[in-house]
Amino acid sequence: MNRRELLAASVVTAAGLGGCLAPLERRNRPAGTDDSLRIVGVYAADADRDFIDGPYVALENGADEPRNVSGYVVEHPADRRYRITDLTLEAGAQLAVVHENGDDSTLLSSPPVYLRYTGADNDAGSAESGLETNGTVRVRDPAGAVVAEARYEEFGCDGGTVTSAAGDELECLHGT
Repeated sequence: MNRRELLAASVVTAAGLGGCLAPLERRNRPAGTDDSLRIVGVYAADADRDFIDGPYVALENGADEPRNVSGYVVEHPADRRYRITDLTLEAGAQLAVVHENGDDSTLLSSPPVYLRYTGADNDAGSAESGLETNGTVRVRDPAGAVVAEARYEEFGCDGGTVTSAAGDELECLHGT
């Protein structure tokens, strides 16, 4: 084996090992480095706003990669639930689960904002459809594990506060 062959074999071996190690590094992240899906606002008042009218919960994919949220369930007070269907959130994308009637749509921003309407007015009338003044919102994955949770008071981002499960106050992303 001459010098050129030895050098070529070394480069191929190093490239092959580097390619094998990269996926292992991604799979074995230390705890706490996955930003995952998070609640970024609870807008509980039935109000006219610059961004979205009516009560809604805002979620965000804080990870660096797309996240399939099909089958996830958003739970809010009075034992009400909304199951997300057929949706993958790009990195940084937001999802607004709006608690009223409407057609699902996507705001063409970068990253996008997905609007999903619960159609709650059809279920039990407007008195049962909105978020309550105070409460807790949870997001569960398809296996039932809680992946995000926030408690809100005095209509949340509409004049009150929203805190994470860890007790940190959330800075509401959308203006009222």
